[in-house]
This record gives sequence, structure tokens and C-alpha cells, in this order.
Amino acid sequence: STTAKFAVYDDTGTNVVSAVSVETSVSTATANYSMISIVATGADATVGPTNNRIVVDVAEAAENDNDLFVYNYTGALTVAEFGPDNTIAIDVTMNNILEAATINTTRFVTIWFDDGTGGNAISYSIYDELGTQIVGLTDIDASSGTINHVAITNLDRNKFAMAFYDGADADITLAINDIDNNALLAATDIDTSAGTDSRVALATVRAPGNKTDFLVLAWWNQNAQSINATVYNGTGTQITAPFYVDAA
Repeated sequence: STTAKFAVYDDTGTNVVSAVSVETSVSTATANYSMISIVATGADATVGPTNNRIVVDVAEAAENDNDLFVYNYTGALTVAEFGPDNTIAIDVTMNNILEAATINTTRFVTIWFDDGTGGNAISYSIYDELGTQIVGLTDIDASSGTINHVAITNLDRNKFAMAFYDGADADITLAINDIDNNALLAATDIDTSAGTDSRVALATVRAPGNKTDFLVLAWWNQNAQSINATVYNGTGTQITAPFYVDAA
């Protein structure tokens, strides 16, 4: 079998936590279907060291599930394996089929492609740093087809943005929710002719002097053979219309 691992480095590139084995039952026959996403909850001046957590999210093909693990900054496991979905039926190779993001120091969210018994769906769930589920499995797209790609990021430490490629409709979709799972931007199609396959990425940015975050959504449009991007603020207002980053 193959093993999912992570290590921790400081900002000088010094290894402060050696490689930690997270999941040791990843099947070699299905290794290309498995992936790992890692986020750190971090801490601020108002919280104690219990909030310093590393969340590891693993799509484990041998068991066909979305597994979550929580570690502290020394690499010690603080919350053993848990997860929102044990039947995701991983069958898309080399795609970003799950991703995790912190919302603030005590909440994180996981998004994934569920190709299992519930049908083809893009789902998400919110947890606290102790592994308690705050928002249960929620489908943001209940009929997303058989090829999907997902991305997620936090905004202003009180909301999160989700983007995904919907293989059934061949479109790129964006949604923004607050920490209590209230929709700030309902699922909105950004590109309705992305092609029969695509990739998406999200990043949080903040301009100097600005007190709020923006998000950048980038995606591959297969039809145009181009990389496109757009910018939104945290309440779902488009700041920059879709533009070409690179075109064939």
C-alpha cells in the first residue's frame, strides 16, 4: 500500500515536524484516485494554543471515503479519523476531488465530489477544530455529472467561497457562504461553456489598505484552450469581469 503523509516547515524552510503518516491504507492500485488537502487553523491574539491545529483531508480510494484528521503543530494527532462521507466512490484520476479550508481559528470546511450512492454531487460540511460537525453534509450541486473539480478558500475569517466544475452542465460555478452557512452568493455560473473537462482554483487576496478580502477564481476553459480569471468581493459582488490570463 501507499501512505499519505505531511510535514511542517517554518517560513525559513526549516523542517520543524518530520513526515507524519496520516493514512496508511491507500491502495497502490488506486493511488491516482487519492489525494490530500492540508490547512492550518492558526491562532490570533485572542485565542490560546488549543486553536493551533492542522487539518488533513484525504480522499482515500481504498475505502472510497473522505477522511479528516486533526493534528497539533508538533505533529501529534488530536482528533482521530472522522469524516462526512464514507461512500464517495472515487473514480476520477488526477482531479482535485476534495479540498479543505479554515474559516477562522475554530471552524473549517471541507468540499468534495461525491460519486457514490447519493449520486453525482458536490457536497460540503463544516466542523470545529475538535472534529464536531457544525453543518452536516450539504449538496451545493446534486447533479454534477461524473467529472468534477473543486476549490475552496476563506474570506475575512468569517465566510468561505466554493468553486467547482460541473461536468453535467460543463460550467464553472461560484458560491459564498458565511460562517453560519448563510448564502451570501448563491451558486452562480461564471462560465457556462467550459468544455467536457476543466480545472478550478481559488485564492484570497487583499489590496494594501483594504480592510476586506477579495477572492480570485481561475479556471481552464477547455473549449477556448484558455486560462480565465475573475475577482469578487466577500459579499458576492463581481469586482473584475472574467478575463484571459493565458490563451492558446
